[in-house]
Amino acid sequence: MSETQAVARRSTKETIQKWLNSTKMQEFIRNSLPSMADPKRVMQVYYNVVSARPELQDCTAQSLLKVIIGGAQLGLSFDPNLKQAYIVPYGKEAQLQLGYKGLEKLAINSGACKRARSFSVHENDFFEYEEGASPRLVHRPALKDRGKTVGAYAVASMTDGTVEFKFMNLSEINEHRDRSKAKNNGPWKTDTSAMERKTVLRVLLNSLPLDEQAARGVGLDEASETDSPQFNITTADEILDAETIEEEEPKNSPKTKTETVKDALKNARTVSRSTDSPELAQQWTATFAALEAVAENAAHADLLVSEATDGKLQSVQALKEKGDIEAMKQVAVYAGKIADNQHDNVYESPSA
Repeated sequence: MSETQAVARRSTKETIQKWLNSTKMQEFIRNSLPSMADPKRVMQVYYNVVSARPELQDCTAQSLLKVIIGGAQLGLSFDPNLKQAYIVPYGKEAQLQLGYKGLEKLAINSGACKRARSFSVHENDFFEYEEGASPRLVHRPALKDRGKTVGAYAVASMTDGTVEFKFMNLSEINEHRDRSKAKNNGPWKTDTSAMERKTVLRVLLNSLPLDEQAARGVGLDEASETDSPQFNITTADEILDAETIEEEEPKNSPKTKTETVKDALKNARTVSRSTDSPELAQQWTATFAALEAVAENAAHADLLVSEATDGKLQSVQALKEKGDIEAMKQVAVYAGKIADNQHDNVYESPSA
């Protein structure tokens, strides 16, 4: 990784964290998500995904932020274990791509379906499929070696009691894949089976009476695989631009790096004066000094704390309030490593 690329990736991560911590973005995420969802959890998952994948850090911060806006509006998680939504890089632009679980969730939430599922069909499975006036589908998966994948199908149990289904063989699925901009990367490479199932499910959902949100999700997913614009750019830019104005610093009398970092940390530093634990006070003093030596600005100081603690603590203030000596040591050691590498301008996240 070149020096320029390392600096650019660090800048992108700092910008993402600043936006996720901003009042405007947090309010938007909170209002967009279902009532049972935890906004902090959603934002932490998103930041962790971006931090864990260097290729996403090569995307513009603006495009990455538009993806989280789109995901929040659909109520989908970017947790890779849930297979609801993915962030896919196309050069310098990030786009939202739905997983089959995300489409299933949107279909059920639309109220048109009681259940929507998709399945892979293998060469050793028992499978019968008929279309026409009396459509029929029977699938009995082989109990042992199922063999190679030969296709996939999706089934939707409608609220009116009817059942809709669609089967596509592997050649038909691959025709859709080959039209995708991400056929050679992203989930088509890492989660091939899931993407095959999702393709069939999306074709089925396009024929069903979905609500506006589900239809929008299907449309966004289709746009992610073509050159079509994904988002209502005006809506996304309004959120981002409003926060940019809100966060803009006065242009007169710019602060030096040292002044900026000290302002950001001055409240947290009081722990060394107020605590009854000399050991805690001593460790905080050392941690504070280590952060002050390497942080470029307030957002960078918070970012260092987040990366050093694997996202468990999101800011310097959180580190102070936690009062955990081991966490402070962890941050101090991490900041020390950054200082050791500063002559090369290399900045890398700790391994998981």
